[in-house]
Amino acid sequence: MLNPYIFTSFRIETIIEKAAELGARRVRLVITERTNAERARLDRLTAIATEAAEQTGRMDVPEIVEPLKLAKLIETWDAPRRLLFCDEAGEAKPVL
Repeated sequence: MLNPYIFTSFRIETIIEKAAELGARRVRLVITERTNAERARLDRLTAIATEAAEQTGRMDVPEIVEPLKLAKLIETWDAPRRLLFCDEAGEAKPVL
């Protein structure tokens, strides 16, 4: 499952498109304290995922899951599963 935080609509649409092209099965958007847009149009993102899946010949479409706050995602994360976190600046506070 891919869990990107919500960017501007253009950037999140590109992430959804690429995730579908690369074979992701599920994408859950994550709301962080720096999220710009808390409202994501899931119908539009599903349409983008569908189009990208069709273009790459996939027989399935990744599920676009309702956004979730980062704290809730961490709280409910299944312990045996790995959670990878990308800190581009290398200066982020620990999330756990």
